[in-house]
Amino acid sequence: MKKYLPGIIFIVGIFALFTILNVLLLTDEGTLYREKDFITFENVLYTPEELDSITDGPEAVTGVEHSYWEETEFSRVRTSYLDLELEEGEVYGIYGENLTYAFELYVNGELIASMGKVGMTEEDSEPLSGGFMAYFTAQKNNRIVIRRCNHVHSKWNNFEINLGKQDVINGLVRNTYFKISMTVTILLVMCLVNLGLFAGLKDQKRFLYFSLSCLSLMMNYMFSGPKLIMLLFPDLNWFVGHKIESCALISAAFFMIMFFEECFGKIQKYIRTVGYILMGLSFIYYAALPSMVYTRYSVPVSYTVVAYALVMCVIVFVQAIRNFKKMSVAQKYYLVSITLLVIAVIRGVLHVGLYLDFMKIALILSDIILTLGLASEYRQTKENLEAAEKNEQKLKQMNEDLDRTRKIQNNFLSIMNHEMRTPLTIIAGYADKLKMKAKMSKTSDADMVKDLGFIKDEALRLGRIVERSDEGVIDYVAYGEKEKVFIGELFDDVKKFCGPICEKRHTTIRTEFTDDIVLNCYKDEMLQVLYNLVLNASRHAENGEIVLRARQEDEDVLIHVSNNGDGMDDETLKHAFDKGYTKDGGHGIGLALCRDIVLAHNGTIHIEKNTDRGITVCILLLEK
Repeated sequence: MKKYLPGIIFIVGIFALFTILNVLLLTDEGTLYREKDFITFENVLYTPEELDSITDGPEAVTGVEHSYWEETEFSRVRTSYLDLELEEGEVYGIYGENLTYAFELYVNGELIASMGKVGMTEEDSEPLSGGFMAYFTAQKNNRIVIRRCNHVHSKWNNFEINLGKQDVINGLVRNTYFKISMTVTILLVMCLVNLGLFAGLKDQKRFLYFSLSCLSLMMNYMFSGPKLIMLLFPDLNWFVGHKIESCALISAAFFMIMFFEECFGKIQKYIRTVGYILMGLSFIYYAALPSMVYTRYSVPVSYTVVAYALVMCVIVFVQAIRNFKKMSVAQKYYLVSITLLVIAVIRGVLHVGLYLDFMKIALILSDIILTLGLASEYRQTKENLEAAEKNEQKLKQMNEDLDRTRKIQNNFLSIMNHEMRTPLTIIAGYADKLKMKAKMSKTSDADMVKDLGFIKDEALRLGRIVERSDEGVIDYVAYGEKEKVFIGELFDDVKKFCGPICEKRHTTIRTEFTDDIVLNCYKDEMLQVLYNLVLNASRHAENGEIVLRARQEDEDVLIHVSNNGDGMDDETLKHAFDKGYTKDGGHGIGLALCRDIVLAHNGTIHIEKNTDRGITVCILLLEK
């Protein structure tokens, strides 16, 4: 119970606020005069002067209700008048929301208000309806004359006016427009709030449906009653306004039903289908047909729509009650809203209850409760989303850690496989060379020591690679300190270390450089680049030649490793530096490592096709 206490207090507080506002606004409304209080002449348009010479004759009718006009022969024009005794010299006001379609209001022979154009035929008239207010200075005996025409509806509506002193009518008009303005403003705010929620949560269609329902209700209130819209558009076309008023009410019912379906689940398909067809036909009925046609059956159509909406609400209500224990806090707010709407509709149909603008209170309060429910649901959704995002972040971090571990493991195995294979191949080559020399017994002790020195150097380099791997430095990045190395030393080491392998493949190594070229580099890594390029070239240039060139370009150094082997096709050239890509049965590691090392030296590397045969790998090492 404590969980719902704030919401209950809020709902009761809002209801109390609206009730208090209605009571405070129930000021003196003057005297209400209805059509039965007037004397009416059918089928004629008398001027006030002509009425002065006419007495109650056989053509005049008095004291009739609206139902009388439906039973008699239909008339398109009417003249009504009412004689009153008022306080002479006092300023009185007359307020009315609609005297039906087009009218002229005279007091004591003076035209004080009019809407549209009154004429005997449709061509001579122009319908226009809305709220009006007019003032006059009273005489002892006063005559109010109303001339009306109806060339747009199949029946007349009753009219009523409020008459009172100036301050009374001013208060009545002020309160009337305050109520309708407050209703429209609240509906507009709720429309925008829920539209904003839908913009942030596009998968939650209930926010959109509720926003559209509020917008439709707002449009209906703007075009009905005193027609607040006419303050903005005084000359609004009567047909357009009347159609918008009717269609907006149907749209509001349609979107509200869709909203409740989203909240409590779909109802039976055939009921929903029948309802949507009914709503669609009603909308077309008002939107497409001429007013003379749709007004003939507007009452039964309106009651049918209201009855269907009421049935749908009851179905959803029963469906919700069955699952009450499983409902969320937001759904319970929605249930309160449905209950309030059903009570309001039933009360409106039966015309029971105290005099309060209960329908407006119910609609506004219902929408506020719904907004409260939507906000509650949004808060819960946001909390769930934040929790999901935290879990997702944790999972993402775990996946990143696993991926990093996997990459380290894969890189370690790949690099160790590749990097250990190269020096071991060279060691094996020199060992084989020493073996051959020993067999031929033509090698001096000095040569033997020199060759063993090469084996020792390469073995030490292999040890450094393993040491780096133990420290977790798997990828080729800057390691240790750069040192100044003459290009001739690098090329000589490459020839010494790669020579035995190339000799087996009958490939010669040639160098072109000037002795003054100095590199500022990581020596072991740069040697590894040249080893990889030369050994790769030797596999594709058997019985050929590999050329190492170097030249100074300002402070930078350009190195070319060329061969006249079988070259590369365009596809291989495109992916040559991609890790794992290979077409010659290798591991696809060597060129990728070369690229990483060159990039660590702030350099660039690319491959060009030679004009005749083979390829050239171009390395540019930048001094800065």
